[in-house]
Parts: sequence; structure tokens; C-alpha cells
Amino acid sequence: MTDVIIIGGGLVGLSTAWHLARAGAAVRVLERDICGRHASGLNAGGVRRVNRHAEEMPLAELSHMMWPGLAEALGRDIGFRAVGHLLVAENERELAWITARNRPACEALVDAQQIRALCPGIAPHLLGGIFAADDGYAHPPSACAAFRDAAEAAGAIIQEATRVTGLSRQGGAWRVETSSGVLHAAQVVNAAGAAAGDIAALAGESLPIERQGPVCSVTTPVAPFMRPVVQTLTRKLSLKQMPDGRAWIGGGHRAQVQGEQLAIAAGEAQANHATAASIFPALRDVPVARSWSAQDGFTPDRVCILGRLHDDGLLHACGFSGHGFQTAPAVGAVLAALLRGQPAPVDVAALSPRRFVEGAGLPAMGAAEVG
Repeated sequence: MTDVIIIGGGLVGLSTAWHLARAGAAVRVLERDICGRHASGLNAGGVRRVNRHAEEMPLAELSHMMWPGLAEALGRDIGFRAVGHLLVAENERELAWITARNRPACEALVDAQQIRALCPGIAPHLLGGIFAADDGYAHPPSACAAFRDAAEAAGAIIQEATRVTGLSRQGGAWRVETSSGVLHAAQVVNAAGAAAGDIAALAGESLPIERQGPVCSVTTPVAPFMRPVVQTLTRKLSLKQMPDGRAWIGGGHRAQVQGEQLAIAAGEAQANHATAASIFPALRDVPVARSWSAQDGFTPDRVCILGRLHDDGLLHACGFSGHGFQTAPAVGAVLAALLRGQPAPVDVAALSPRRFVEGAGLPAMGAAEVG
């Protein structure tokens, strides 16, 4: 019998497998497609602490300490670049909101002049913002592949093209029915991303997970015009320029979800590009080369779920709501500790799925009030 079965071969599942296998646990990852095929490998790669919910900050800070050393630990370049992350204010109300919520320990308030020193080509209407010099981005496919290979090298079994069809308690353990046969494990991790609600339902549990498809686009190469990642507060934009000159555009536009399929409306990608061009005029005449989307699981409060509903060995790690890439290394460390009966390296009690049983979830960050 396996010690831990992890359902989901995204970055959270692979990170957890790596941490567990290095500690000597017998681990098996079940992935319905190919590891990193969905949101973990197809997101915009933001590695940020800026503009995060307070209850996710312990995870974000722990991951922040881990990212610079991951390439060496995993044995492969993951494209991590600490270029900084800049959250900008486009009007006085946004500037007031940003100023009130500044976290001096990891962020610095910057004025209009300092923004232009960081990004000389930025539009003139930007008034100020918050800058985290040590944040940045990584390359999602490379990160997923690195965690996968490192987990396997440490002894984890990675089983792709395997769909979980049943999940039940049997004789004090978990019976996991799959498209490839029946498996048994002492503990199970539900790290199934957009399908996490479906996996929970197989075990008779309910999680408020909504399938959404964040849209990303990439332009053709353009001469360097920015260094840090730039995010807007109330408009949908997260923008970075890669070393090859391409601009990666994301930040909140959504594809249409039809079951497990996605359809990107032309207007969504166009609107995202228009927002990017309004912040950096250098992009106005630069065409979008391609757009894509991948489903992720979103919670009502847009904060991840991390914990158990019952003391039965089923642990949920899902609902990362489009911004779980940065925290995945820390989530793996936390889950590995909890599964081994050890104290978690950071407090994640507020992220428990029980918050939706006992109430409506965590209070919103409040940025919508300035929009």
C-alpha cells in the first residue's frame, strides 16, 4: 500500500511529491493527462507577493525564500528571474488604496517619478504604486518538468493518463479507483486543480470550486521597454517582457468554459492587449502572436483551500484561483509536513476548507471598491 496518493500532476502535486519522496515516503502521483498540461504549465509564471490576500502571505513569504534556490535543488533551470513586481495606480482612489495596504517588509511605495525610473516607457497617467524588488517570474513548463523529474529521482511514482473514478474509505485506508485499476493509500491529497470539486465529491465531500479559464497572450518580439512585471489594480492586466523580447500578457480575462473545454473569445484577448498598450504605448502596434487558456479552480473568496474537512486522511490543496504558481513550492513543503504528522512550517489554519462550512469564506481584499 502506498503512503500517499496525490491526485493531480500540476505544480502543487509535484512539489508535494518531491518533498514527501525526499523524506522517504512512498508516493504516487495520478495525473489524468500529462503533468503540467493544465494551469500549472500554462499560466503567466508570476512569482509575486504583491497584491496577495493577507492569509496567503505566510505561504508567499516561504515560497519567496525557496524560489532563488530551486534551480540548484531541482537540478534544472526553471527560468526564475527576480526582475521585480510593480503594482501601479491609475487614479487617486487606487493610489490611496495601495498606500493604505503597503507591506513595508516586502514592498516599497514608489511615486510617479520612481515608476518612470523603473519603466521609462510607461504611460504618463500612472501616479505611483508598490514595488517588490525581489519578486519576478519563472517559466511554468520548465518548473513543472523540473519538479516532476526531481520527484521521480527521489522515488515518487508518476502515473500519467490515469483518471480517478472512485474514492472511498476501506479498512482504515483509501481505495482509489482509476482508469488503470484500483490502488490503496493511507492518505490522499486532492490537488486536482479545476477538477478538485469533482474529486472531493467522489469522497462524499463538497468544495466550492468553480472552473475558470484565465487567458494569456504573447506578442511578437519588440525592443526592450520594461524590466519588472507590471500589474494594474482594478483593470485586468499582468505584463512582463521576456528575454527574447516577447511581451506576456495576462491578468484576469477569461475564456468560456464548456465542461472540460475552453473557448477564447476574440474580444477578451483584444481587450487584454488594449489594456497593456494603454500602460505601455510601445505595444500599440505590436501584434499578438497567440493566445491560450487553461482551466484552474477558483474559490468564492479567491483564496486557496489547504487542509482537511474531516480527520480521515483526505487533504485538499486546490482553489488557487489563478495565482498559485508562486506559492506551490511552499504548499508542497506544508503538505509534506502535515501528511507526516509534523508541524507545518507556516500557519495555514485560515486556509482550511472548513471556512466554507462555517461561513462564506475569508473577507475580500477590497480592491473592487476602488474600481
